[in-house]
Amino acid sequence: MYYIFDKPNVSIDVVIEIGKIIHYDFSKDIKLYTPTATSTQYAQESRVFDTNTEEALYWKEMYYSLLEKYNALLEKKGQ
Repeated sequence: MYYIFDKPNVSIDVVIEIGKIIHYDFSKDIKLYTPTATSTQYAQESRVFDTNTEEALYWKEMYYSLLEKYNALLEKKGQ
């Protein structure tokens, strides 16, 4: 886990998890962050990426997966 402190970009989910471990609420320091129920869900599935390209590919694959599920639901509803 210590290797993340060497990285210039760290996922907000990782920051949240660190806050949980040290019992500190980073929402006071990160003005754009407002904790929600879904953020805790994503924090449990947090990922640390070595490069921005790796992170972009992850979110692209996540988007395509959700899009395929959504289209399947639309097809099912239309039948």
